Amino acid sequence: MRVLVTGTGFIGSHVVRQLLDRGDEVVFYGFFENPQAISQVVGDLSKVKQVKGDVLDLDTLTKAVKENGVEAIVHTAAVLIAGARENPVNAVRVNVLGTANVLEVARLTDAKKVVYTSSGNVYSMLNPYVKYTPPADGLVREDDPTVPGSVYGTTKLASELLGLNYHHIYGVDFVALRLPTVYGGWSGAMGLASVIRDMCRAALRNEPMTVEEYRSEWLHVKDAARACVLAVHAKNLAHRIFNIGTGTINSLREALEVLRTELRKPLDNITVKEVQRPTRYATDISRAKTELGFNPAYDFRSGVLDVLNWVKAHYV
Repeated sequence: MRVLVTGTGFIGSHVVRQLLDRGDEVVFYGFFENPQAISQVVGDLSKVKQVKGDVLDLDTLTKAVKENGVEAIVHTAAVLIAGARENPVNAVRVNVLGTANVLEVARLTDAKKVVYTSSGNVYSMLNPYVKYTPPADGLVREDDPTVPGSVYGTTKLASELLGLNYHHIYGVDFVALRLPTVYGGWSGAMGLASVIRDMCRAALRNEPMTVEEYRSEWLHVKDAARACVLAVHAKNLAHRIFNIGTGTINSLREALEVLRTELRKPLDNITVKEVQRPTRYATDISRAKTELGFNPAYDFRSGVLDVLNWVKAHYV
């Protein structure tokens, strides 16, 4: 299958790698701001058709799809949480209008399949401004309340709703994957999830580091990418929205303990500081298991160790 991937960053690069491994042809679309980081993940970039462009540029995006016979689009390009907080108008422009452009291209071309990397930030559980009733069994399902407490989360939910509109009205085969905190090996910018990579680096170099505790559902980027690939090739889905995760909540203190055990060092140079955050609950991924065939390959321990090995290879 010929697949166009938007967003030449952390998740997008790993999606490209796994599409290539499966034998798909890939068109990589974005700004290519960190070619070294991309090549560390993707490998030989000559195997990938690279198109420099903006998701806000409908003409260039349409041309890339038509000229390369693209059959499906994986849309990962987005302004992340911190960027959305700093410049909300730009986040709305890139995240919502950019998604609208991707959907419009799918409507007007043969690229009828759109896989969208959404976020668990759409859920009300992360909104400190509303009263939230936790699920009885502690697992958040796709029909749980969605009242985002951030601009970023709002742009993700708006994009999901646009995707559903394009599916119902125009027949676009739209799939949204709600990802939790994605972490893994990457030498470029990756938002909050860079903390585990940076903890591994500090542990190996014995450098002082203070981090704010973050209890989340941590998803290894290789699992996130695999979910995207599974969604690209999935047919006759009963649902359009899927939780992708591990079904467990883990903390940075646990990550530190994994590193201490593996390296056999006290790691007193790393301090995890308690902070107040909304309580995050794990997601129910049974829908993704049933319809997409998704099962996470990494639990938290094996995921942290994978990052540690990556840091050893690329930073130390």
